[in-house]
Amino acid sequence: MYTKATWVEFFIRDELSSSKKPEYIIINGIKKKGHLTDIDNILINVMEKTGAQIIYEDASNNIKNILNKMQNCRVCIPCFSVNSLVAVILLGKPQRQEYQHEDRALFDVLGAQVGAILNRVRVYDYMKDEYDKKKQIEKELTMARDIQRKLLPEYLPNITNYKFKAAFVPAKEISGDYYQFIPFSEDEIGILISDISGKGVVAS
Repeated sequence: MYTKATWVEFFIRDELSSSKKPEYIIINGIKKKGHLTDIDNILINVMEKTGAQIIYEDASNNIKNILNKMQNCRVCIPCFSVNSLVAVILLGKPQRQEYQHEDRALFDVLGAQVGAILNRVRVYDYMKDEYDKKKQIEKELTMARDIQRKLLPEYLPNITNYKFKAAFVPAKEISGDYYQFIPFSEDEIGILISDISGKGVVAS
């Protein structure tokens, strides 16, 4: 039977922040902006250096004093993702007895799992962001291609003794190719053909 804590706080690093410290706090499933004090940062620096959890019973007197000032915090669990501290779990006093050996083993597993989950979330967010950017570019290119096609002649000239054929097949979504028929009179017509060097967006 594992020991229950009287309270739990979960700090998670904000990816948009320039700070490398966890800044968002999640309490009872609610995410809100937290503020890590100098006291909290001291504990975080210790965990970053050691890579290990902080247990009140094993801590130095200095660390114990810091934990006591943090609502009698008894356990600090670091959560690493690719050697980077991405979150910290703080546990208050146990409801009944002190935390046992099996609890400490569970803390290590919990920290590793949370770090792995956050890493997968970040990878997913990155891939989704890249996918959304790609879809947006494709949408814009499709719009540009439609606009470019509308600039081309809708009908071919009809002149006695002459037959006209035209095709527009860009190498990519859009191109720098263009053609146009310019009537000068009933019997005279100018043909404009342009081919810009290059392919794709640069050429267009």
